[in-house]
Amino acid sequence: MGRACQWTATHVKAVLLIALAQAPVPPAFHPIENAVYRCDTNETRTDDGLAQHFHASRRIVFRHEAGGYLAEVTIDQADQTGPQLGSAFLAGNRAFLNRTVVVHLDPAGTVTAVNDADALIERMAASIEAAARKVTSPARAAAMAAPLRGFDAGQRRAMLGSAIGDLIRPADLARADGTRTVTLPSRPPLLPGQGLPATETVHRGANDITIATHGAGPIAVGGAMVPGTASGAMTIDTSRRIDAASALTIEERSTRTITTASGAHSSRAETITTLRLEPETS
Repeated sequence: MGRACQWTATHVKAVLLIALAQAPVPPAFHPIENAVYRCDTNETRTDDGLAQHFHASRRIVFRHEAGGYLAEVTIDQADQTGPQLGSAFLAGNRAFLNRTVVVHLDPAGTVTAVNDADALIERMAASIEAAARKVTSPARAAAMAAPLRGFDAGQRRAMLGSAIGDLIRPADLARADGTRTVTLPSRPPLLPGQGLPATETVHRGANDITIATHGAGPIAVGGAMVPGTASGAMTIDTSRRIDAASALTIEERSTRTITTASGAHSSRAETITTLRLEPETS
């Protein structure tokens, strides 16, 4: 009886170990705490032959707190070439220039809260409205800021948290190598409900994982690029490299080209985002 009980206990232990070995390991988010990360975003956009360059840089510090992490995000540079009067890019970024935004994250790096979110959104909306007033009517300027002011709590958290949340990619570390067919979700200037067929290739390196996507196809575009709606074609190529130790994106490149069917309008945007640790200062 004793031997039977001993064998049963050993057998159960073995089964549990096998089950644990086969169970998927949750993706891990492990930033270097209290260190300074530097994130730079550069975008060159060409609309109907007119090119503009945009640059923004921010400092990010992760600190441990009960229930996860907090991230202190500070934009300390925001510039663009070409016409600047009324620029929503400059207005949006400079609304937070040298102001630290505190974002709370759960252990997996998901944004759970942003300190003073209501006040920060109003600050951004007011800055965009003030910039727009320099080039358009007060009513039109107010209308440009109205969508921000209409955000609910979840939308405010998502927008403010995107400055850090978009860099955190633990789920991508669990992606299997290989090439597969995907559909890229609709986003401006695509009209709502559209998707773009694409192929996605995942490659694992020694210390990182790279996910490359190529999408192309016919679309309907509208909004700021084309008044009303027009048919056209879009091509988009992205490459994202993620550090396996931290689950942070260390480089992302994206090129998007849109041409209307008539050829009357074209738009190309090339964006490069890099993340690195700043040297420690004594």
